[in-house]
Amino acid sequence: MRRNIGHYSEINSLSSLISNELSNIHDICFNLRPIVLDTLGLTSALKNFVFNLQKNTNISIHLDAVDLNTKEIDIEISICIFRVIQEAVMNSIKHAKPKNIYIHLTTNNNQANGYIKDDGIGFEINQIQKDQHFGIVMMRERCSILNGKFNITSRINEGTIVSFEVPI
Repeated sequence: MRRNIGHYSEINSLSSLISNELSNIHDICFNLRPIVLDTLGLTSALKNFVFNLQKNTNISIHLDAVDLNTKEIDIEISICIFRVIQEAVMNSIKHAKPKNIYIHLTTNNNQANGYIKDDGIGFEINQIQKDQHFGIVMMRERCSILNGKFNITSRINEGTIVSFEVPI
């Protein structure tokens, strides 16, 4: 009988592990392409992204989606914009130690313009460009594929600004 109790404990432990991993897979799938992006659009996807981050960090994240006409934006462009914002915000959280992150996005003249600004520790931009960090390369590439522009400015102890513009 004692032997069966050990198996029961192992089964419960494995069941819990599997449940946690399924939850992780669900989160990864959501982050690859949030369903809300397809169903409710870019603004709602960004609001949902910010809301979920606010629950898990002590950082104030401010979203300003001004004059954003998401009906004009093709889904592939929306995905690009979402990914750039997501990567920039996650980099800020991971590396910058900010108290605040500001996300600004607007559309005008057939163009989407945005920036992600933090009040974190900043970094030496020349060093980052030399090292070719994957996240930065991917943000730049996403914008380039859409014939857009991408820029990063940063100063030590003054924070970082990631800006982009893409035609819509």
